[in-house]
Amino acid sequence: MIGKRGTYLRRDYGAATVNDDQTISTGYTGAPRGTKNCIDIGSCYRKEEKIREGDRYELCRSVHAEMNAMIHASRRQLLNGVLYIIGLSVDSN
Repeated sequence: MIGKRGTYLRRDYGAATVNDDQTISTGYTGAPRGTKNCIDIGSCYRKEEKIREGDRYELCRSVHAEMNAMIHASRRQLLNGVLYIIGLSVDSN
């Protein structure tokens, strides 16, 4: 499952774009290319500062799974398509 590839410490997310019953692209939560992932440095700033889930995303080093999935597809491929997202809890915080 693509969500298991995520590198965010709080939750694993995966996304897939589908059009005409064909998978167009997939994505998972992770830091932008050239930036270390939370899992690689062993910490999450938002988690350390006890920032509630859903708040202060500008402090997060990860890119959302759905954004990654859309970045890897062309506009033409995405027109009239469907985006599927799944989130799996990593811990209880």
